[in-house]
Amino acid sequence: MKLSLTSAACIAFVLAITAACGSTSSNETSRSGAANNSAGDLKTSAPANTSAAPAPPRKADITTTAETLYKEYKSDPKTMEKYKGKIVEISGKFSRTSGSANSPEVVFDTGDPGLWVTCRLNASAFQAAAKLEKGQAIKMTGIGDPASIIGPLFKDCEMSQ
Repeated sequence: MKLSLTSAACIAFVLAITAACGSTSSNETSRSGAANNSAGDLKTSAPANTSAAPAPPRKADITTTAETLYKEYKSDPKTMEKYKGKIVEISGKFSRTSGSANSPEVVFDTGDPGLWVTCRLNASAFQAAAKLEKGQAIKMTGIGDPASIIGPLFKDCEMSQ
């Protein structure tokens, strides 16, 4: 079978595209594999570029404590609906970090090992959260997202102090 110059060029083009796509997917695989670090060590999962000036603090729609949130949730989880989509400033004691490298979280101490107040961090909060110590008094702002079976949940959280 004899190929014309146009057919050979088309085949070469398809092979080049296929090779390029194959190398991209292996890079994505290695990046996603590296992202499976535990959130317990936020120092290694913090973003590399930290030279940008911090954003001004957000103004909270609601100010409360982790203890109050815990009590409200424990009495009736549906009460968390009032926080949905609102910027909430939460103060309390730091318990631990959890989550994944893609979605690290700060957990407030509630005194109950089965229910807790969780803040999913935004990228600007990684380094500050990595320096927290158990029992330390903290304030965070986040957007209410009450869809959690383990306690009040907030997303896009950052340190307030």
